[in-house]
Amino acid sequence: MLRHVNPPLHPTRRDLFRLAALGGVAGSLILTQARAAHAATTFSPIRPPATPLAVRSPYLSTWLRADTLPGNWPTFWAGAVTAMTGIVRVDGQPYVFMGAPAGGWPLATQTALVLTATRSAFTITAGPVRLDVEFFSPVDPASLRRQSVPMSYLSITATATDSANHQVSLYVDVSGEWAHGDRAQPISWSTQTAGTQRVHVFQPSAPSVLAEAGDQASWGTVVFSTDDGPGLTWQTGADTTVRARAANTGALPSTADPNQPRAINASWPVFAFNRALGAVTAAGSGPSVFVIGHVRTPAVSYLGTQLDPYWRTQWATWPEMLAWFRADYALAKTLGAALDAQVNTWAKEAVGTAGVSEQYAALCSLAVRQAFGGTELVSRGGAPWVMLKEISSNGDFSTVDVMYPAFPAYLRLSPRWLELLLAPLFDYTEVRGFAKPFAPHDLGVYPNAFGHLPNGPNGQDEEDMPVEESANMLIMVAALLARMPAARASAYASAHYAKLKSWADYLVANLPDPGNQNQTDDFTGFIAHSVNLALKGIVGIGAMHTIARWAGQASSYSATARQYVSQWLVMAQNSGNGHLKLTYDGADSTWSLKYNGFADRIAGTNLVPPAVATEEASWYLQHQHAYGVPLDPRHAYTKVDWELWTAAFLTGQTAARDMLIAKAYTYANSTPSRVPFSDWHDTDSGSQSGFAARPVIGGVLALLALRPALNGLTQVVRGDGSFTVMARVNPADLTGFRTALSQDGARVSGFYLQYSGSDNRWAFAMTAADADNTAATRALSTAAPVLNTAVHLAGVYDAEAGQLRLYVDGALHGQAAYGNGWPATGPLVIGRGRWNGAAADAFAGAVADVRAYDHALPATTIAAAAGLATSQVAAFEFDAADASLTLDGGAVLGGGYSGTGLQLNGSTGFASAARLVDTAASFSVAAWVQLAAASNFATVAAQDGATQSGFYLQYSAADNAWALAMVAADSANAAATRAVSPFPPRVDGWTHLVGVRDASAGRLRLYVDGAPVAETATGPSWAAGGAFTIGRGKWNGAGADHFPGRIDQVRVWTRALTDADVRAIG
Repeated sequence: MLRHVNPPLHPTRRDLFRLAALGGVAGSLILTQARAAHAATTFSPIRPPATPLAVRSPYLSTWLRADTLPGNWPTFWAGAVTAMTGIVRVDGQPYVFMGAPAGGWPLATQTALVLTATRSAFTITAGPVRLDVEFFSPVDPASLRRQSVPMSYLSITATATDSANHQVSLYVDVSGEWAHGDRAQPISWSTQTAGTQRVHVFQPSAPSVLAEAGDQASWGTVVFSTDDGPGLTWQTGADTTVRARAANTGALPSTADPNQPRAINASWPVFAFNRALGAVTAAGSGPSVFVIGHVRTPAVSYLGTQLDPYWRTQWATWPEMLAWFRADYALAKTLGAALDAQVNTWAKEAVGTAGVSEQYAALCSLAVRQAFGGTELVSRGGAPWVMLKEISSNGDFSTVDVMYPAFPAYLRLSPRWLELLLAPLFDYTEVRGFAKPFAPHDLGVYPNAFGHLPNGPNGQDEEDMPVEESANMLIMVAALLARMPAARASAYASAHYAKLKSWADYLVANLPDPGNQNQTDDFTGFIAHSVNLALKGIVGIGAMHTIARWAGQASSYSATARQYVSQWLVMAQNSGNGHLKLTYDGADSTWSLKYNGFADRIAGTNLVPPAVATEEASWYLQHQHAYGVPLDPRHAYTKVDWELWTAAFLTGQTAARDMLIAKAYTYANSTPSRVPFSDWHDTDSGSQSGFAARPVIGGVLALLALRPALNGLTQVVRGDGSFTVMARVNPADLTGFRTALSQDGARVSGFYLQYSGSDNRWAFAMTAADADNTAATRALSTAAPVLNTAVHLAGVYDAEAGQLRLYVDGALHGQAAYGNGWPATGPLVIGRGRWNGAAADAFAGAVADVRAYDHALPATTIAAAAGLATSQVAAFEFDAADASLTLDGGAVLGGGYSGTGLQLNGSTGFASAARLVDTAASFSVAAWVQLAAASNFATVAAQDGATQSGFYLQYSAADNAWALAMVAADSANAAATRAVSPFPPRVDGWTHLVGVRDASAGRLRLYVDGAPVAETATGPSWAAGGAFTIGRGKWNGAGADHFPGRIDQVRVWTRALTDADVRAIG
């Protein structure tokens, strides 16, 4: 992880006060201004060490290292100023609301800062006007399209605080410092339009591609834009000149500085916009939205091959991407607010203790942008890979022992993100000739993955951590498999089984004593016979047993791991049985944070006896300092990520768990070290010991990562916290008890979604304890079920309200008071329950559309899900033979988006079913598709008429884009109406398509990867009465437009889906 530690950097630029002789004066002045602006500031839910402003990637990472935006410069994560200036002019009086420009203008007063997982929102007053200044960096790893954009939003709203009207203008600029880390480097610039945007563009005049200066990229283009139109003026020029003009006149001349290229520090060029808002009242101005971004092509180098950023698979040019990103703002804000709320709710539920749960939620919210901001999406031949930079320690490329502490955030928010993060490492070790018998430490130094290969340019020299990295990979993979759909998990485990087995065999041969091996906490000093490292390795062996199960392979790894952990316990225990030691051969008084106990929990290996957690918890309570528990007694410092991993290990030890959370919060909330959330700090002073802005802070989400799992080998929901389960059921027998959905405990199920024969009602039931003949509490339907009639059932356990709720077809039917639940740790089971240690209450009939959530869904969401379920007429998963579907022309089942899918040759293959929709009425069709070639028309789904298809969800070769098309009549060469995507398709990558015909509105709508991308009037309608086809259409009486590639999860509804519906199914 660490070869050297750089001291924290601090801003050195204060606008005009750049001369060394004035440095002290400037510093004093700025601090004085900041104190004045801070006088009445409140912080919610935390006063961050540094506030994330524009944080999207390792090279777009700007922060505020102070309490207040007025009077302080934003900086790059490493400390150098990346200036942004904001001046608001109210009735002719200028106020500075962002930055620390010279000019003598008064500072606006900041009154509040609210921080969420995706937003930093400042409330600032300037005379009689309030500004709401919000920095928003989307975090949406479920949408690779949205997450791939290296841009961030700034929005500003002005509101009068009295009853008068006020003339207001807003000025915002960014400086050339965003373009290069060496301020003596020359830059060039231009101002242009992109769609509805006016854009300032600047870049190094002599870029050094794939190089850095001060950790900033030495190549690439900075993009700064806002909506064009009346009231907007702009200028590029010297900072003092441009700012003074806006402050004094409330407008700019819309001219460019011709003196270019020139050095960043030569008259400090800035790129400015001024927006005249006119008369502002108490009703507010509406948001002025700005976009700031840094675009680079290539993104990185991998073993000598330059890789493009992933966004290049979505848009041909950055102006197209910018136009989409600006248009996506409203939807991105909605999704961001949902994520903010989810992270907050999940974190509070994970802890439950009043006060501490709020502190944990604050830490999680602070960590999210930083965890994802250390990663970025790149394209490898069109396929997505996620790359990670080891920020601030030594800049290594995709460091395994940096991924490992960070991975709880990725696992919780997007297991797919973790899979893409691991993909380059598997390519490197399985395909590219990595020759060592253990897992690698890294791929190189960012942005160059030069590798450590026998015949490579740098040879095999690297920072080997054999047990450390091998176990890290095995543990991450085992945890990932538990959160994949079962068929996909099996395929993934099988694909990587040989390599993972080789690493597991290395661990077997080198444990239970790892000897004098290097490990991730190498900055503490080398130690031999490390107890914590040994535990990690043993858990890694146990994780291999899980991997082998998924791969369908016989395994003795579990037995080996249990044998080793027994030896580990003997060698690690101190003589007084009060705690585990630091090393096997260490003194009884030594100890350490056993954070790898969390690995045992997240990988599901269950090797560590509960007594270990009990004694370790007691020991940590006795050795707490003001700002945390030290890593071990050799030093007073600790690491926040490992403290929260330890808290997750000790979830059953509430006092110790809550102490670790509270200490971490106290540190983050009050540290004097104003750097992006450092994971390494002194537990006595609260000061940073080293490191800043590292993605390892994703480890803060460790308690959240324990909660969900998505398939039948591990726990899905926890009965001791809120959850929701749903299914669409159609009963063929209503005698006795019939359970559609449950989750196993040892003796009984934790919950049952079922038909209750004793009540002749649908029921959502939970049991009092995991014991034979335990009492059950039921929420019942208001009416008896009807045989052979499908209904949508949803059961909600609201732990906070202490209540069970049952919904039938989206309507609330029954409620029941229920006390503390218990966590059933077995699999989610479809079609039976468990009673007195045996399978029971088998369901007779059909169960479909099963969903589980680790929180209590609101009634509106359940109603929407029920509406989706009741209007769905087909769901083709392709995971098994389907009597309703016929495969023709060489169509076969093969690898799909999840499990198996439909493989098509592009010339003759297709699948067909009976007529499903009335094409003259409303309907919707969704599918996951992987297009092999974008050359000819290629139809995903259609429905035959006599001569033409009634609709076509397809790739349109005429437009080089996805489209939903309908023809005017069932006649030869009929005219077609298309809703066409504005961007080309992704080839050889999976895309989610939804086509909607809204007959009542007379509209066609097309969605790509969950986002609405096109809409048009439908034109004439007619009813196609033939077969529903997948993989071809019909044109002029013959099969046509055969799809080349793969199709999976085709779903059909007899109504028009809404935007919210589409987001729910993507």
